[in-house]
Amino acid sequence: MKRVLYTFLIFALFVTVTSCKKKGTKDVILGSWQLESVEGEELTDAEKSVSITFSKDGSFERSAAGGLSQKGKFTVSEDGKSVTITPEGDKAETMAEVKIEKDKFSFKQEGKTIVLAKKK
Repeated sequence: MKRVLYTFLIFALFVTVTSCKKKGTKDVILGSWQLESVEGEELTDAEKSVSITFSKDGSFERSAAGGLSQKGKFTVSEDGKSVTITPEGDKAETMAEVKIEKDKFSFKQEGKTIVLAKKK
């Protein structure tokens, strides 16, 4: 009887620990994000309209004012600290030092910190 009880407790502990795992970067990056700021730059209204949507299937779509859009694929590094987007017919771009906190997504690109806000 004790053996069954111990087995059950170990199983319950395993289920609790695995269900409490933090969501990975790929999970929290999903959805639409709007450009909020670029370190050291004042953004125009057109630049503030830039957004990017990350989908569960590993695709993204980046759009801007005037109906401009670009599609492609994205990958998240194993450690969750970088995201690489590869637009169709273009070279890959890496977002380094990725941080996602609440409704803010920040990263470094070309030495500048870029902040995106979650679209509601």
